[in-house]
Amino acid sequence: MKIGVVADTQDNYAGFKQLLDRFLVGGVQWLFHCGGLGSVRMVELLKPWQFYIVAGQHEPNRYVIETALR
Repeated sequence: MKIGVVADTQDNYAGFKQLLDRFLVGGVQWLFHCGGLGSVRMVELLKPWQFYIVAGQHEPNRYVIETALR
């Protein structure tokens, strides 16, 4: 089983999408995001994945992100 680990994407939508595409091609099955997601629009990229996410210290919209992840 391959696991992808990432942190501090900080709302870099294009960069995060590119990384996830590489993970997919590489056979990654699980994704761990260790803080610094950025904004709620990043949640869209996580939908196809089985993932764990940790809230970062610089996410003022944490509640909105948590709601979108449900």
